[in-house]
Amino acid sequence: MRGDPNRLAQVVGNLLSNAIKYSPKGGVVELIGESENGAVRVRVRDEGLGIADDQQSRIFTKFFRGEAGASGIGGTGLGLAVSREIVEAHGGRIGFESDAGTGSTFWLELPLAAVESAESPQEERTDSERKELQT
Repeated sequence: MRGDPNRLAQVVGNLLSNAIKYSPKGGVVELIGESENGAVRVRVRDEGLGIADDQQSRIFTKFFRGEAGASGIGGTGLGLAVSREIVEAHGGRIGFESDAGTGSTFWLELPLAAVESAESPQEERTDSERKELQT
């Protein structure tokens, strides 16, 4: 399987953009990458609004914005739906954990072959990398 570096960057960029957009001023956004057992897992964690239980099943639905639309935060409701399509086209999975009021962690998991073909060749990493962004 070959990966498209532009589309994979679009997914990570979308997750980071959402995390920053929905986090309070001064909140922390974490980007965590891990490689293990032939797969790469990327997590984006924020301290934002979180997602209400009754909205979680629709979060990857096109044009769904839930409480975010009512809160005045801009967006089209397409980013997560498109991200899921891209990740699944690369043989991966995307999901999240969230509780209303405590933030969210969105994750994606891709077969290492898709990621390696999207990057310049490098040694397989087994360690974790963690970045924090201040919003």
